[in-house]
Amino acid sequence: MAIPPEPGGRQKNVTPQAPVDVVATIKMVAEQLQHHAEQRGIDVELARSFEGGKIKGTAQALAEALQNLIWNAMEATAPGGLVRVAVRKQGETVVIDVSDDGPGIGREHLSKIFQHGYTTKPGAKGMGLSIVERRLGELLGSITWESPLNHGHGSRFTLTLPLIPPPDAPATEVSVPTDPL
Repeated sequence: MAIPPEPGGRQKNVTPQAPVDVVATIKMVAEQLQHHAEQRGIDVELARSFEGGKIKGTAQALAEALQNLIWNAMEATAPGGLVRVAVRKQGETVVIDVSDDGPGIGREHLSKIFQHGYTTKPGAKGMGLSIVERRLGELLGSITWESPLNHGHGSRFTLTLPLIPPPDAPATEVSVPTDPL
């Protein structure tokens, strides 16, 4: 399933956009959540197959989307389990997978998980995935998900964000036909 970014929309107090280092932001979020993972007895693994890609937006928007996804994955994972964050380049985009080996999301919940206030966790507010969706819209990104993954367990959420071309990228040549005189 995929949720495309929502077009338009007004925002108050918009923060200026600038190049955001994706890998540095992922590392920062993982470090911030490390204490919670240790308390729960969960390993958080970062796997990356590329370095240094930048997206247009704010580090705050990317960090908030990642914090909510990783937090949800940790909450779904039992002690001794694994949350994996993988980042790779795919064409002109960066792809970030956040996966866990928790119980997975029941089919009856899949169509509702991005609704503001929807939760299956006692005491939770059900805001995490709606925040992820909103923040991805700000970053012109999209999200897909799959659950369950393996033998009825686990979930994977995949963020896809457009990369800023590097400044030394060759310009695309355009040939313009000329009219014969």
